[in-house]
Amino acid sequence: MNTSVLTITRFRQLFAGNMSFKGVTVIKKPAEENNKTESISHLEKSPVTNKDISDHIEGIKSIGLSPINEDGLCSFGVIDIDDYTSVVKQRLQTIYRYNIPLIPFYSKSGGLHLYVFFKEPIKPDILKDTLDELKIAIGLPGDTEVFPKQRSMDKTSYASWINLPYFDAYDKDNKRKLIAEDGSLVCLEDALDYCEARKTTLNDFKESCSSLPFSDAPPCIQSLYIAGVTEYRNEFLFSAAVYCKNKYGDERYEQELFAINNSFDEPIS
Repeated sequence: MNTSVLTITRFRQLFAGNMSFKGVTVIKKPAEENNKTESISHLEKSPVTNKDISDHIEGIKSIGLSPINEDGLCSFGVIDIDDYTSVVKQRLQTIYRYNIPLIPFYSKSGGLHLYVFFKEPIKPDILKDTLDELKIAIGLPGDTEVFPKQRSMDKTSYASWINLPYFDAYDKDNKRKLIAEDGSLVCLEDALDYCEARKTTLNDFKESCSSLPFSDAPPCIQSLYIAGVTEYRNEFLFSAAVYCKNKYGDERYEQELFAINNSFDEPIS
């Protein structure tokens, strides 16, 4: 299937990273269950052309971009979750349940790439710090990678790049696509519509992050609650009780604590 010029242009405008070079990835062996795809990647020091993008979309050559553009700014950022187990499904549920301002795509290995797109480019150090804070707030490990990796553009080297979604976009069995709330995969044109509509500003993005549950609580309480408390429930509720008592006082804290417990999929009776 030939990709239209309009689709190529929209894709290029949405993933507006550094177009002066690209990463190329060749799949050696598809991902087996709970494992990363075996692949070989290399850097091509030539500008990204419309043919590069159409080849990517049509499954001919997979490319990746650095979010830091030629002006040293970022129009998108990514949290890269290298987890290929059943936890992925739980992460997806968490994103949609709490309206976390990130857009989930499957990576080439079946992990998650969580994107945010901006109406106006922002500085990479601010974006990196914001994503690093958000990943902890939603219960991801501290070593979870974020892109941009670098805090500024280094003119003496090439910034780290990330594989783009929608490689081989028209293959219904290829999972490198946006994931809807019901777990279904979204076609390229609908994904472009969705992502364009979800472009945000830095202030709105930060405000959405600050409106997540327990944003004023100790980080451990917030991250455990959002990620889903599966172990040490009693210990969590004890910490939550201390938080509620400090915030709401003696008259109301029990009511708030009961509400927290009842919000669990399996409340303690």
